[in-house]
Amino acid sequence: MIIQLCGLSGAGKTTIARSVKSKAATHGIPVEIIDGDDYRQVLCRDLGFSREDRCENIRRLGFVAGQLSKHGVVCIISAINPYDDVRKELADKYKRVCTVYVDCPLDVLQQRDTKGLYKRAGLPDGHPDKIYNLTGVNDPFEPPAHPELHLHTHTATVDDAAEEVVALIRRSMPLPEKKIMVITGMHRSGTSMLAQWLHKCGLHVGHEIIGPGTGNEDGHFEDRAFFDMHRAILAALQLPQDGMIGHPLPALTAAQVAEIKALLNDRQVQQRQWGWKEPRTCLFLPVYRQLLPENALYLVIWRDFHTVVSSLIRRLYLIDLSTALDKKGLSAFIWRKTGRRRHRKQLYKTYSEHFLKVWINYNRIILEHLQQLAPERFLVISHARLADYHEQVFEHLAQWGFCLKPYAFGEVFKKERLSPVRDIEPYILDRALLAEAHRLQEQLSALDQLSTSSQALR
Repeated sequence: MIIQLCGLSGAGKTTIARSVKSKAATHGIPVEIIDGDDYRQVLCRDLGFSREDRCENIRRLGFVAGQLSKHGVVCIISAINPYDDVRKELADKYKRVCTVYVDCPLDVLQQRDTKGLYKRAGLPDGHPDKIYNLTGVNDPFEPPAHPELHLHTHTATVDDAAEEVVALIRRSMPLPEKKIMVITGMHRSGTSMLAQWLHKCGLHVGHEIIGPGTGNEDGHFEDRAFFDMHRAILAALQLPQDGMIGHPLPALTAAQVAEIKALLNDRQVQQRQWGWKEPRTCLFLPVYRQLLPENALYLVIWRDFHTVVSSLIRRLYLIDLSTALDKKGLSAFIWRKTGRRRHRKQLYKTYSEHFLKVWINYNRIILEHLQQLAPERFLVISHARLADYHEQVFEHLAQWGFCLKPYAFGEVFKKERLSPVRDIEPYILDRALLAEAHRLQEQLSALDQLSTSSQALR
């Protein structure tokens, strides 16, 4: 990626470029500054300040930037770059060129005049120190008509201006070609166990990983940044932040899509191989399909709807139980003796159909997403079969190109922790929901058998 930082002498181009380089480094983005003044002393020392020489100067700087950008470096050309046709020439010749206009009124520049250039340009004709070709005074400058970013440095601070440029870079730069694994699956489907195992195998699954909670004694192993971002977007859409949603999401705003892309960029530039697990990701899969590179891979884990709904209800029950056990006196005694069973049954009556709708929504989105992918880009495994097939899954990840170290799956798979499963069909009044759940479950099972066959793993 190339940034054309153009503007009059003294407008702040080099100062902003240096600040951008420092800030971008904190995001793992390599930046190289191609400063016009510096290159005038070396690569462009044979050039003067005629229109032809100024154009050739920019072409040479553009060539250097183009070579560096091929290797994943963001190049900032910090030069006056006064002519619109040459700026357009660079944008047409090289990939991903953005123009940033560093704008400052001439009277402010004349007051600053750190190099004394404007004073010399104002000297009488014939004076030995007079400059006759200072851009903006006695040589033309053509302001960009449609820059990607317009900075007003007489009002903005260097820090604020640099932040805007960094934001532009993060929005515009492509995701590098690295190994990405999206650990995909609905809540209570085994994604935490799978992410924990892969984390132990050496896959980077998050800078800050969410720890234990109700129903996840070893930890959720969710990337805090994805967790917070998804919840914030759902809140903005006025939808439940826990992701218990039984219908597709409405269209996201451009700002929300840009936020997702910026987070992907952060992760992608910092890690050679990485992945993340956050069940709400399923709701956003249509967006991720547009933002992730072609080599993104999906490890899908699924669980039958009876087990998922039972597990979700059990989690609600455990939360309520914890609250009830904190009570004192006769009410606590009665609840302990007779209330538990009634309460659990009431939870099934109240929530079974709702949670089934959520299961259908999540898995329908997953299946629709997989239909858009080449078969070699995803692997489907059921929670029930993972204990027996984890070695084959590990082999498949190696074939995908992930460099992981083996870790005993038995250390993360605790069979004794599996929740009891109840038949939820008696609690479902809408029989069409059950038919749809069975249909989706059959499709998942078919993909599961195909993906874990010996032929697929060979």
